[in-house]
Amino acid sequence: MVISALKHVFVLSLVVGTFTSLLANDIIVPSVNAELDPCTVDFTVTDRIHKPIYGAMIQTRFKYGIWGFRSMNLEVYTNSDGRARVEGLPAVLRRPPLYFTITYRNLEQTWYWTGLRCRETATVVLNTQ
Repeated sequence: MVISALKHVFVLSLVVGTFTSLLANDIIVPSVNAELDPCTVDFTVTDRIHKPIYGAMIQTRFKYGIWGFRSMNLEVYTNSDGRARVEGLPAVLRRPPLYFTITYRNLEQTWYWTGLRCRETATVVLNTQ
């Protein structure tokens, strides 16, 4: 009887441990998709002591298509880990670089993407007081 109870406790601990590790790894990263090409930029926004900033706005505007007649505005906010993703960016930029403006409260930082690497990771540090 004790062995049966220990088996149940062991199985229950495995299930709970697996469930909590799945929850910890499945933090949703907010993303916006331009649906033009497969290029992506993964942003991480932190303050000067490397603490993630929640709610920082990342925005960009670019022209695409024949003669650049079409334009697109993209905007996404960071999650609690300071992460956000911009997907579907054009593989060939008409006028590189593509400028991203990161704002949080009264702080602003500009980061540019040259388009040389289709999958880019950007860490932006905002100087908070």
